Amino acid sequence: MLPAAGSEISNEQLTHLRSHTGKVGLDVNLSKRTTLGISATGLGSQTTSSTANQTLLLGPAGEMAGRYSSVADHDLSRPSGAANLNLRHTFADSATASSLSADADFARYRTSRLLALTTRYEQPYYAPGCFRATKAPPSPFNR
Repeated sequence: MLPAAGSEISNEQLTHLRSHTGKVGLDVNLSKRTTLGISATGLGSQTTSSTANQTLLLGPAGEMAGRYSSVADHDLSRPSGAANLNLRHTFADSATASSLSADADFARYRTSRLLALTTRYEQPYYAPGCFRATKAPPSPFNR
């Protein structure tokens, strides 16, 4: 049986989100009955976060058995863009006249995730006599 032990953990997370969007469009009359439309949209979204952790490992009598700190820096970027081309032609000058339209769309979506983990051991992680290696009890998931 393992002796009772514990830990004290302190975490602090700072997150910053930047998001910018834009849209532009233009209609051009190629003739009295033909219109060409062009539009483009874009999104630039970036989230950065930094999580600082301080952990104190306690032995069976509550004494400090180890101490470490860690930092997790995360950078998430999600740029995207889309373009549309529309061609419309009306066959007569009447509101009920037949027309033909064609659309072409192109879009690109991207996600980039960067994660940097750093751990600094400030006191020995393993204090002699504090933790004894024993056979772990069987897991209910390994049947």
